[in-house]
Order: sequence, then C-alpha cells, then structure tokens
Amino acid sequence: MARIVRKLNAKRNWDDEPWLQEGDVQSAVSSRCLETKNNKLSIFVVDQGDEPVQRVVAALALTRDILDVLDLAIVSERILDPCKIKKRIQSKGETPDPVVNAWHTDLAELSVTQVAVLAKEIKSQGTILRYQERDVISAIRTSLTRDWIDTTSVRQSIRGSLERRGVSIP
Repeated sequence: MARIVRKLNAKRNWDDEPWLQEGDVQSAVSSRCLETKNNKLSIFVVDQGDEPVQRVVAALALTRDILDVLDLAIVSERILDPCKIKKRIQSKGETPDPVVNAWHTDLAELSVTQVAVLAKEIKSQGTILRYQERDVISAIRTSLTRDWIDTTSVRQSIRGSLERRGVSIP
C-alpha cells in the first residue's frame, strides 16, 4: 500500500495538549499544516520504504530559501477512505527532483469536515517526523550523488546555505 507524505509547517501543532479531548487535534493544524488552496491539499504519494521519503525530504528542502528542519506527516493512503476524499488530481510538483514531482497529487474538492477528519486520521494512524538539519543535508547529499536533482532549478539562497555546510551543488 502506498503512503502519503505531507510537509508540515509546525510539528508542535500536532502535540497533545492537556485541554484537548482524546484523539483530537489542535485547530492550528488546519491553518498551519493542512492549509488548502482552492479547496485542494498538496501531497506526495510514495511507495513503501525509506528511500522515497528521503527523496521527498531532499526535494522539499531544496525548494526553500534556507536550510532548516523539515517536518512531515507520513500515513497510509488508506486514511483517505474514512475522510471520504474522492477526488485526486495528479499534478506536477514544483521541486528540483522530476521523479518526486511525478509523485505529487492534489486532494481536491475538500470540505472543512474532510480536512478535520484527515487531521484526526493523520494523528491517530500516521507518523509525524521532524528531520533535523543534519538529516536534511544527508538526504540532499544522497539525491545529488544519485543525480536525482535538476541542479539548474535549485534556488541560489539554498545553495549558499548548503555551501556554508560543506555541500556544493554543481
């Protein structure tokens, strides 16, 4: 079964708080981590194994202006069933890795209820991971070594951040 990978903007919003009911999620998740655009939510659908996730980590990190931690939610594609999300649109991602771009999908025609159920399913069934800067650098090095990255589409700002840490992009 494939997995869904979603970049998060604030891992702390997934933390349990004493005021939350069991199994509930902070409301900030909908605006910070599962923010929709035109009732669509951007995800990557990847195969099992660590390599596809590491590849997504590198690709997403290289779309940023600075090198930093990267937070992801990883969950089985099966969670879409209880969310009643029916429409998926294959759309080209905007990373410097063409294969990762092909894994990009938009969940479309989303209601607030579906996003709320999705958040609860991610929290109960998924894994929220924080990739530290050293892990992000390692993923980027691997992607560069394996020629997965179109280096011409890597932003100058992230190049400088990487070069200060000993990683050069040709």
